[in-house]
Amino acid sequence: MSCSSCHSLKPREEGKGPSLAGVFGRRAGTDPAFAYSERLRDSKVIWIESTLDTYLDDPFNLGTQINMMIHGIRDDQVRADLIEFLKYSAR
Repeated sequence: MSCSSCHSLKPREEGKGPSLAGVFGRRAGTDPAFAYSERLRDSKVIWIESTLDTYLDDPFNLGTQINMMIHGIRDDQVRADLIEFLKYSAR
């Protein structure tokens, strides 16, 4: 699994997916540099530990119809490590 094939950690650097710079604590679908689906833009999802864990386990769990190349990260520790990384990178 390599998030960097679609996502960047640099602000406003978009690829197939939005930049993940500062994603932790941000409302889903709000990076103005990326064209999100209407359903995601209208969602009330805030990217915190619980929503990221649910989403990363299975991107379809939140009902936001995310078009992701991966279909989930089943390993609990890998998800936890990724969430911690995203928290740290948001600083």
